[in-house]
Amino acid sequence: ISYTLAAIILAEIGDIDNFSNPSKLQAFAGLDPSTYQSGKYTASHSTMVKRGSTYLRWAVFQAARLVAMRDKTFADYLAKKRSEGKHFNVALSHVSKKLLRTIFYMLKHNEAFVPQINPDTLYSVFLRQASLVCFVMSLFNSQDSLQFLLKNRLTSHS
Repeated sequence: ISYTLAAIILAEIGDIDNFSNPSKLQAFAGLDPSTYQSGKYTASHSTMVKRGSTYLRWAVFQAARLVAMRDKTFADYLAKKRSEGKHFNVALSHVSKKLLRTIFYMLKHNEAFVPQINPDTLYSVFLRQASLVCFVMSLFNSQDSLQFLLKNRLTSHS
């Protein structure tokens, strides 16, 4: 999330202690589902209510779209909702709710977000670093690249 979106979200939420649970924060943002009942009839497809902070709802939607592009957990959740046959915007609203629950937890417990790292991704990053070091070493021809890699074990992070 960029600084601007984070500032909008934090400014609109205000004091997190005003909300006892994530569902109250979702209701404040206008992300809770509406219910329609009349007599014995209960609607099966309900829309999202539009009450609450429009600025917070907009910022969370934008942040959810960006987070779903960059974080595997949120991207998988978006793909899961899309595979269930949901429209992109409906699936994005589910990602927004998940993001808001995550933000609620982070603010309540004063913790930073730690993305889940996929072992395959971590391995591919290692291979990219290794191939880059081998390429650079082959350019300079100062010593054998493989021996250099084994000796230094790619301790730098890029």
